Amino acid sequence: MAISTATTPAGAEPLEIRQRVEAAIAPWRCSDEKPPFSPEQLVVLALLVHGGEAPIDDIHLWVLETIRWYRKQAALQLSRSHPRDDNFSDYSHFLSHDRPKHANHHPALNLASGNFEAPLYRELKNGVYYRSVSLLEGEQMLGSTLPSRDGAANSTFNFFGLPAELREAIYEMIFAYPKSGLGIVDESSPGFRMVSTSWVNEFSWEAWKPAQRSSSTGSPKIETMPMRDILRPLLTNKQFYIEASPVFTRINLFHCKNIESLTRMLNNIAPQRLQHVTSISFCMTGQNQHAAKLFTKLAQVKHLRRLDIMLAPSEERWLARWRPEGHHLHDKKFESVMNMRGVPELRSIRSLEAVTFTGSPTFERILKPEMLKPKVEKKSNAGGKKRKLDSRDDGAAVGSERTKRKG
Repeated sequence: MAISTATTPAGAEPLEIRQRVEAAIAPWRCSDEKPPFSPEQLVVLALLVHGGEAPIDDIHLWVLETIRWYRKQAALQLSRSHPRDDNFSDYSHFLSHDRPKHANHHPALNLASGNFEAPLYRELKNGVYYRSVSLLEGEQMLGSTLPSRDGAANSTFNFFGLPAELREAIYEMIFAYPKSGLGIVDESSPGFRMVSTSWVNEFSWEAWKPAQRSSSTGSPKIETMPMRDILRPLLTNKQFYIEASPVFTRINLFHCKNIESLTRMLNNIAPQRLQHVTSISFCMTGQNQHAAKLFTKLAQVKHLRRLDIMLAPSEERWLARWRPEGHHLHDKKFESVMNMRGVPELRSIRSLEAVTFTGSPTFERILKPEMLKPKVEKKSNAGGKKRKLDSRDDGAAVGSERTKRKG
């Protein structure tokens, strides 16, 4: 795969970048057509015009004042929420003195401001959230959106000529998300939210609690791109797909708020990709009637190495002296951990490197030692020690003489 590059002169001036941004947006200032920029690219364009840093409200205002289509869309959004106000029938209202309070009425821009989209950075200064991006990173993120720089030298290089270890590192940079994990959105097809844009914050149940509206840090649930967009780089070519396909599921932790979310994840992620999932967290009770089947499927995830499990609300609710007089299933208690639905199947999981049970010392004491045991491989009926494949097997697929049994 040959990748085209354009060399960037050292010390590129902000004025030169701004002129290229102005050239990119000029056709869309008075156009009724939707511009080809994604909401994230619009945020970067606004930041580059402002020298690389601006408050989020200023970013929104710049988009509304600069691009006609977004003004009309925001006006339409406001007219629906204020049907009796004639001021919102067109976009001229956004040029009035009270425009700042209406700056955030376009859903796509709101989403773009909250998205985790490297290399954007979010910082709180004196109670105001700022977005920032370096000139070089912003230019790289916009790519062909910006007009070419005069005198830029174009060149190509063979990506697959790089060492395999370096290609692997690049794949991880493309598909890595914060260590705190990706939360599964409860929809028919997998979607994800993040709890933090920090790369270093480890997973914690406390961080994934529902957001409080009064919190000064805002909602921790940050939407990611849809899964189809996250995995779009895999369409580059066949070799890229083969090498990078397992990376997204292998390096990220997936957080499921309950058994239902875990079920959607296991049922909707493609089987060949699911086998590369290494880290999952989920919340469970002892009453889910499908738990046994679900945990049997979980045990079949080949490369699973870490589980973080929360017992909700606590083990005391489910573990007590057996009371057969309970009128309904949810009124009954369990005599022991192993009586709870799905627990024997959960206990059968092997080869984990780490497992935690939050809220239940009993679960941890009974299940954890078993789940950390190595998986016992079934013995082959053929007997003898199996030899690893090497260069001697190159002809096996076509039945070469070297692989035929000697007579």
